[in-house]
Amino acid sequence: LADRLHELHAGLTGVVAQGHPEAVALEDVFAHPRFPRTAIVMGHVCGVICLAAAQAGVPVDAIPPASVKRAVVASGRAGKRQVQRMVRLLLELAEDPGTHVADALALALVALSRRGLPLGRLLAVRGSA
Repeated sequence: LADRLHELHAGLTGVVAQGHPEAVALEDVFAHPRFPRTAIVMGHVCGVICLAAAQAGVPVDAIPPASVKRAVVASGRAGKRQVQRMVRLLLELAEDPGTHVADALALALVALSRRGLPLGRLLAVRGSA
């Protein structure tokens, strides 16, 4: 685990140094009672992400999964398929992205919105580019 976390930190440090992000969006850790080990490992991963961002002076926006779903699908209990479909519609993609990609894009959209760029305005800017 330590080697993988070190590798993650090195990779993130490089991405942050190269990309100069204004912020890092991070989904809050969700702990399912049936999978406590997963929550513990995800906590380690989130810690490494926060560390890499903090070392670069980049703020971290931690957003609960239900908040992302509520913002994108209008229901905090939306399923993966609903998130995929709404991300495809919002971004006018040719097909539904994979579940992990859809989650990441939805998180990014919500983080941008929370930083003052309303979803509608973001999409209008994207559409005019």
